[in-house]
Amino acid sequence: KQISGKKYFLVLDNVWDNQSLHSNWGKLREVLMFGAPGSRILITTRIESVARKLGTKGDVYMLKDLTDEDSWLLFQQVALFRPWQESGVEAIGKEIAKMCRNVPLVI
Repeated sequence: KQISGKKYFLVLDNVWDNQSLHSNWGKLREVLMFGAPGSRILITTRIESVARKLGTKGDVYMLKDLTDEDSWLLFQQVALFRPWQESGVEAIGKEIAKMCRNVPLVI
């Protein structure tokens, strides 16, 4: 009743494929059907089949991994709170960023 006739934008972040998702999705979908035209749901997942199973009407966009350089820049912002002073820290940091397989969520 709370969203009946109202426009909404719902973000479901980092959705995984599991039994509770399937059992609860139908219930949630019934409630969301009464929203105003133009309402949207954004689902983020690392598993393409999850997006397809949830009845995606629009496109599924698969994001590419970061480049080595972008991974290093993100790692610096997240892990190095100040500029490094000691020699070798940059090489170690770049190696750690590479071990994260250029996936932003891992970094």
